[in-house]
Amino acid sequence: MNPKAVLITGASSGIGDATAQRLAGDGHRPFLGARRADRLEALVGRIEGAGGTAAFRRLDVTDAPDIRRFVATAGETYDRVARRIAARLLIAQAAGSD
Repeated sequence: MNPKAVLITGASSGIGDATAQRLAGDGHRPFLGARRADRLEALVGRIEGAGGTAAFRRLDVTDAPDIRRFVATAGETYDRVARRIAARLLIAQAAGSD
């Protein structure tokens, strides 16, 4: 397997949460974003408790500068993301779930 760094928005609940857990369980490294940082922190704890790797940053997808900061922070956290973000970006956005 070739683990990937994966950016997921709307990760604090629903499809985003489930996607993050599934990808981490498969050995990938999700970088999570949503408005509810407390839920993201809990999700990272569950992923790490199960032996996976994850990180998060609070994110408001309606704020373009915040999206840029989210991507930049993911790049700093998972080095290769910054170099090939367009080819490696997965957005799991469950409409209205966050």
